[in-house]
Amino acid sequence: TDPSGVTYQLQIDNSSDFNTPVLSKSGLSASTYTLSDAEALADGVYYWRVKAVDGAGNEGSWSWYWDFRIDTNPPGTPSLVSPAYGAASNDNTPTLCWYDISDPSGVSYNLQIDDSPDFSSLVLSKASLTSLSYTLDDAEALMEGVYYWRVRAVDGAGNPSNWIAAWSLVIDTTAPS
Repeated sequence: TDPSGVTYQLQIDNSSDFNTPVLSKSGLSASTYTLSDAEALADGVYYWRVKAVDGAGNEGSWSWYWDFRIDTNPPGTPSLVSPAYGAASNDNTPTLCWYDISDPSGVSYNLQIDDSPDFSSLVLSKASLTSLSYTLDDAEALMEGVYYWRVRAVDGAGNPSNWIAAWSLVIDTTAPS
């Protein structure tokens, strides 16, 4: 605050030395700023800082800079491992496994199981899984029938990959007569 009023100067740069800011704004009256579509930043690491300027033109010091990453690219699509496509199992709480995907921002996985190949009536949906497998618990046990399962990766910025093509799984817990 200042009796003569305060505005702010904002700088964003892709280098912490701020030699060639990619965005420099002066005369900002609010303590927040949202970039316009025309000011959208490309993927990468950026640094930002701000300083106050009073109504008499006296400038404060630059704040410490903060860094952030713009990431609009989804991670790769994981591949399914087991149970194999079309496998039959007498275990109604199967363990479903997939291959790892890496991303600098980290990765979690979403898993879906449905009794319809179009995934219109989900039987099970799990998000934010961090391991490369999921074992259904007793409360999630599948009834006998054909099921479809698929996985997708989600990076640390929230970008989802495509769903991998679903694999079918037959649950058969009835002994032959």
